[in-house]
Amino acid sequence: MTLTMTAGGVAPRVVLDYGKDVGGIPWIDVSAVSGTPQMKVGYSETMLYLTDDGGDYPPFQGFGNGEGSLKRANTYAVSSPGLITNRSTQGGERFQVITLTTPGSVTLRGLGINYIADRTQAANYGGYFMSSDDALNKVWYSSAYTAQLNAVPTQSLPGSYRIENGSLSAWGSNVTGGSDIGVFTPGVNWTDYTMAFDVSIVSQQAGWAVRSRDPQNGLVFLLSSDRLRAFTAIGNNYTQIASVATPFPLAAATWYSVSTAVNGATATVKINGTQVLSITSSAFNSGSVGFRQWGTEEARFRNLVVTTPGGAPILNLPFNNASQLASFRIPGSNEVPSILDGAKRDRLVWSGDLDTAGPTMAYTVGNNDYLKGSLRLFATRQHTSGFIEGVVPSTYPVINAPGLTSETGWYSATYSMYVVLGLYDHLMFSGDRAFASSLWSAVQKQMAWNATRLDSRGLFITRKGDGADWDFYDAEKVGAITAYNVMYYRTLMAAAAIGDAIGQSGSAATYRSQASTLRNAINTYMYDSARGVYRVSDTVSVIAQDANALAVLAGVPAPSEVPRILATVKTALWTNQYGPMPFNDPFWKPIISTFISGYEAQARYLANDSDNAEQLIRTVFGRLSDPQNFQYTGTMWENVAANGTPGLTKQTSLAHGWATGAVSALSGYVLGIRPTAPGYENWLVQPHPGTLSWAVGQAPTPFGPLSVKWGGQRGNSFSMEVSAPASTTGTISIPANGVTNPTISMNGNVVWRNGKFISGSGPSNAAIDGQFINLNGIQPGTYTLGVSPG
Repeated sequence: MTLTMTAGGVAPRVVLDYGKDVGGIPWIDVSAVSGTPQMKVGYSETMLYLTDDGGDYPPFQGFGNGEGSLKRANTYAVSSPGLITNRSTQGGERFQVITLTTPGSVTLRGLGINYIADRTQAANYGGYFMSSDDALNKVWYSSAYTAQLNAVPTQSLPGSYRIENGSLSAWGSNVTGGSDIGVFTPGVNWTDYTMAFDVSIVSQQAGWAVRSRDPQNGLVFLLSSDRLRAFTAIGNNYTQIASVATPFPLAAATWYSVSTAVNGATATVKINGTQVLSITSSAFNSGSVGFRQWGTEEARFRNLVVTTPGGAPILNLPFNNASQLASFRIPGSNEVPSILDGAKRDRLVWSGDLDTAGPTMAYTVGNNDYLKGSLRLFATRQHTSGFIEGVVPSTYPVINAPGLTSETGWYSATYSMYVVLGLYDHLMFSGDRAFASSLWSAVQKQMAWNATRLDSRGLFITRKGDGADWDFYDAEKVGAITAYNVMYYRTLMAAAAIGDAIGQSGSAATYRSQASTLRNAINTYMYDSARGVYRVSDTVSVIAQDANALAVLAGVPAPSEVPRILATVKTALWTNQYGPMPFNDPFWKPIISTFISGYEAQARYLANDSDNAEQLIRTVFGRLSDPQNFQYTGTMWENVAANGTPGLTKQTSLAHGWATGAVSALSGYVLGIRPTAPGYENWLVQPHPGTLSWAVGQAPTPFGPLSVKWGGQRGNSFSMEVSAPASTTGTISIPANGVTNPTISMNGNVVWRNGKFISGSGPSNAAIDGQFINLNGIQPGTYTLGVSPG
């Protein structure tokens, strides 16, 4: 393919369609060039906003994590054939547009995106879901892919190091959360040694470090064309301790040899064999070597050699192979696997999004490390007050952030609570009690901070500056907000469950008691018994989708009130063909929330309102996963406008992890697979057939897959097969499915007849619970069940 532009002529333009959202490192293989044209490449998730500049960028530029994730176009000066590899990520795009902005000609041999997110293929998922409704099947798999596109494995983000042309190219990474020094991690306990390397300054200056134990601490040297400066970096605060002129000017793009010897408290620097600087500093007595570039600085390094004071070699890296960077903490890359909120925007780890995306990854791919890594990052962002900040760059180093001493952090009081919910999810899906124990102190401090915000009625109060939540485009909510109090209730119950699992029964009992008191306060001050619905707050009578969906899902209302609540919500909020309005008042923007709709679908299934749960999933998520939709991205959107377009126009993230709650609804309620103890040591299988005639699937557990297959029609027979892995026990909860006086057989033996349990092989006991008959004490194995009338 050849693009040609003549002086004063029309710019050539080619659009590529990847068929669905993809994300990674763009590359272009140029086979021939005429002149010196500038080539621009733009990206967009939908054709609706595609321009030569990408088009679907947000109007704000305050977020990002060093990946260029908010820059939706890249410009290259093409002077010769060769492979152009972009330095930064383009995380989410279906469409790519290539044009020339100056005269010349470029022939392209190939181009594409090196995908960098989770690569698990659907055939290798730990879980799966299929049913008699293909629309629901598409929703499940599109949601799974959305979560994958936002899941970044360790060091998958490109960072600011690259091996090219036989050397290490290092450039500034000033938006990575303070990760300046790229430390060689195996050397963190080194004491006395000499670090030698060749350096070529590309822009401004070159930096390196000795005796560095992490990206924010060490003895740092910065070399410009005419000056060498030395600093102590402590907690990312740089203090200059020396500044000297170089013995000769250093020319750009020229190689020089540098050595830095540390012996005791003395550090000596030589350039081309000439001693330039000798300093004394007792700030660090051990640590590794590394390189440090910042902002618009750039330099090249090669032939890194570290030797003992006696000259014995410790390290030799010529920097001619990318594998030689494997042991570096690369600035701008991610040290742990994590879950980003959106593929395009914000590409940050938000705690609220984890509450949906974490379980999605658990039910689909079956990899809980992404959630674990994200929680490790949040643990570094806890203030001395106990408040945990609700957003962190995935590229932040896994060390405690210094100076977090405010009473609250930026944005949201509720997002601090989501970290506890995320830890609960991780514990239940993974069974990793050791990790839960490692964060228990952080949980206790967070819970203590939550308690400081209770008023005399026992209600959680937000203040100006921390009253924002998922609807960031609306005004923050200050005071006693129902949804926020329900969030606190969920957090208390989650902390209690974590405490029970790790042997902290005293604290668990306290949290459970506090939850009971809070539940009473919510129902006393927030519930409108005349209408059968929760209000936005104790003073505002507007009906809110989040308050009611979350309350039902958390078990806050009296069971007798749940049908009224769900009916009132449907009447008041299901007023748009594309999904529920989040509030029945024009004060709030009429933007359909895929995030909250996921919770509502789960709440309706939990309340056995299965038909409406299905309808909600098809309405909100079914259109997004339909390839016939002209705005199809193969992924789930952040939100939807009242006219069915992206809710925040061009800035909307069209591959957003918090929009994948249908997976928990379909796997957790339609298949019915849910853990009831850490790591599925105990489990529940409780299908909600709704209008479906059959469903089949499995959920991954630490002990192996837990699989379910069921089929049947309302008022008629119902069959089911469950295979439970070793080392687990559980409950199979049979939906009566409209069958009068059902008889239940298990592996050919009748276990329930005439409303009574019949003992024998299989369950240890059975009992009726609402619309279900629970067969308890199920041991590992495969069970075939049948339900018939009489």
